Amino acid sequence: SESRVIIPSEIEGVKVTYIGEDAFYKNDNLEFVEIPDSVVGIGAWAFAETNLQEVTIPTSVITIGAEAFCCCRDLKEVKLLDGVKEIGRAAFAETAIEDIILPNSVIVVGDYAFSNCTQLISVTLSDNLEKVADYMFGGCVNLQRTNIPASVLVIGEFAFEKTYFRNVNIAETNIVQIGVGAFSECPDLNYVELPNNLCKLDEGAFQLCYNLETVVM
Repeated sequence: SESRVIIPSEIEGVKVTYIGEDAFYKNDNLEFVEIPDSVVGIGAWAFAETNLQEVTIPTSVITIGAEAFCCCRDLKEVKLLDGVKEIGRAAFAETAIEDIILPNSVIVVGDYAFSNCTQLISVTLSDNLEKVADYMFGGCVNLQRTNIPASVLVIGEFAFEKTYFRNVNIAETNIVQIGVGAFSECPDLNYVELPNNLCKLDEGAFQLCYNLETVVM
């Protein structure tokens, strides 16, 4: 029932390396947690639907499970230190984060990972990410800024739907595919510039963007 939890690096001489599935799921009292650098994995739903306000993921953590921090409505600050390689499906969906930096150690991010984070404004993607996952930032209605690193080849289905981008200039990127509805329902989107190497522009990629005036291909 403590609001602050400091997870020990070892218990009775045994190293703590994993935070199990549902470990703190729906613990209403939890507002702060300190994760030791002995931990290499965080299980699915480990901290979901708690009242966490901030969290730092240490460099030791390699994987963050599906929905691990999902629906933490007060979670405003997430620091991902260089080391994490995989972020699971909907891991940080429906939280209150305002900006997120994915370190270059991140290789794979699951679908819906940051979906419906309605206060998210700015995103920095890893230089080693190959795909912006399906619905990864879908419903992030205040998202205004992101980079698209040279490593990214695919923007997934509905990846940026209902975001607040005013222009999307990806002319200098290596993107070969933009998925179904990837930038759909972006109310302020006015200008789009696409790369020469684009092979597949899927159905409805920019549908219902009523203020879109210019598309350069």
